[in-house]
Amino acid sequence: AGNLYVAVKAFDSEMDRLKATVRERDGDVFSDDVVELFFDPACTGFSMVQLAFNPLGTQADLSGDAVGMSPAWNGLWTVRTARAGDHWSAEVAIPFANFGLSRSVGSEWALNVCRQRRASGELSCWSPTSGRFATPAAFGRATIAADLTPFYVDLGVQSWGEGIVGENTLQFAVRNTAGSPRSLTATLEVAAPDGHTVRSAPVSLKVA
Repeated sequence: AGNLYVAVKAFDSEMDRLKATVRERDGDVFSDDVVELFFDPACTGFSMVQLAFNPLGTQADLSGDAVGMSPAWNGLWTVRTARAGDHWSAEVAIPFANFGLSRSVGSEWALNVCRQRRASGELSCWSPTSGRFATPAAFGRATIAADLTPFYVDLGVQSWGEGIVGENTLQFAVRNTAGSPRSLTATLEVAAPDGHTVRSAPVSLKVA
């Protein structure tokens, strides 16, 4: 139960006009038909995480606030899409660890589900935002029926080393917001451009 699951069915009477061309992660999926998910777990009305995908399942994600969003942020989440005669659909799995949760986050989250249909230029939202999707103050509220306490830990990278080929040292800081000591295990996985991955040995951590 470490994931938040979202299922979307986007009905379309003109499936032959569906636009889905972008295949690169964090590419311009917003030029295609696209569904966008917005989350403000602490109900701040300001900060948010945005996940977007087109009918090919190509992903884009951003993190920020009502002033501006950073495309440099990359979450760990998966999406699977499918097409039928009168709709396209998606199933999304989002680990709770993506959201940087703390004790200020309760079971009620502010969130929104939005869609852009390229054939007509139509914009639609579960909770209306008056045209601009990234408006957290206008998000709807939903109850998240899950125990979130295991995710009250923040891990922030302080240094990536030199960032060049050769030996590099990663430094990170762990912050425990659960209110009680925690024992954790951290594993670093590095993926090369050719798809080859290297995984470190597990490191045991104790945080107060």
